[in-house]
Parts: sequence; structure tokens; C-alpha cells
Amino acid sequence: MIFKTENGSVYTLDKGTMRWSRVATENSGKIRKEFGALLVWPEVEVGKTVYLCDSTIAPHCSHHYVFTSTVVSKED
Repeated sequence: MIFKTENGSVYTLDKGTMRWSRVATENSGKIRKEFGALLVWPEVEVGKTVYLCDSTIAPHCSHHYVFTSTVVSKED
């Protein structure tokens, strides 16, 4: 699944591997990429925020949440 947010970020979700990735362009024109492993498959709806529960290990916790801006388009 691919979805785009109102801030211009493009997210790709792969249910088979439970992985996510994000590509965004900063104001400077620099491309920023992020990715991770999903613990829970998220609900993605146009007009709503998506919450990604990521299993990335941080020193102080076993997971973290990524909150997107509002979804403006979605492709399955």
C-alpha cells in the first residue's frame, strides 16, 4: 500500500514483511528517508492521521509510534 500525506510525505507499507518506509522532501530540497518494522498493521483512511507502531529498538523502550499528517490519497 502507498499513501501520501498533506505534508507531501509518501509512505509505503508492506503487509507481507510488516515493513514501512517514508520519503519526504524538506524545505531545503533535501530528501529524507525513514523506515521500520510494524508491530501492528495500521488502518489507513483518507482524511485521517495514521499511527504506525514501530518495533525499532530505542535505548529507553521496545517500540515507538510514528504519527503522520492527514492522509490525502491512498493506493492498495
